[in-house]
Amino acid sequence: MELKIYLPSGRCATVTVKEDATVAEVLRKAQDAFGDGFVRLLSADGCSLDPQQPVELLQSGGSLTAVYVRLPKVAATTQAFAAWCEGEVVTTWGHPDAGGDSCWVTHRLVNVTQIAATRRAFAAVADGSVVTWGAASYGGDCSAVQDQLFQVQRIQAANSAFAALLKDGSVVCWGHPSHGGNASALSDRLRGVTALQATDGAFAARTAQGHVVTWGAATHGGDSGEVEEKLRKVTRHFDHFSESEVLEQFFG
Repeated sequence: MELKIYLPSGRCATVTVKEDATVAEVLRKAQDAFGDGFVRLLSADGCSLDPQQPVELLQSGGSLTAVYVRLPKVAATTQAFAAWCEGEVVTTWGHPDAGGDSCWVTHRLVNVTQIAATRRAFAAVADGSVVTWGAASYGGDCSAVQDQLFQVQRIQAANSAFAALLKDGSVVCWGHPSHGGNASALSDRLRGVTALQATDGAFAARTAQGHVVTWGAATHGGDSGEVEEKLRKVTRHFDHFSESEVLEQFFG
């Protein structure tokens, strides 16, 4: 059975389910089509559909309306929180020196798509640029590299430093220089980067050629010189490895 699901904005998705399925299955497929968040389905006459209702009671080829509610995302330092929904206001609370007070950058927190956190600072991707607040020594001040932070795709955080992956595959860092906040000496090698990972005090970047480039504290995996020759044609996706897994996979 085919059903068309519409958002109030007019965006449409077509989902196909078996006739013995329930509305919950339609809801799940609609949620997959429209992204993360919760989707509540309304019939053509505006009535909310029970997730346990069988779809056989609906007309094949009919239209439903999906109410899409974006769920808030939360990031945390050691003493503060930041919560936001894409396209909405960022709310922070906790110790002001650890990122709990963002009032002085509120006007810049527009169209936020990601917030990353070190131990005492936050960095947000807003309109493709970066907004930071919190303790400067933990990455809360990116003014030294602000003019380089454009078309930012994603931010990775270590204990006291941030690394931003740009659309062109380059990487910009700031924060504690000994813990990954300075990668200027590696700028020629940090090209075509497709993924970043961090331990507490170091970063690892994978390039499109499958090479791995590391920087930061050697005791946290920032020096991969001894295994450099092994770090070729790395294909395993490592964006979500824990620190122990990164060290074991690449340096142990």
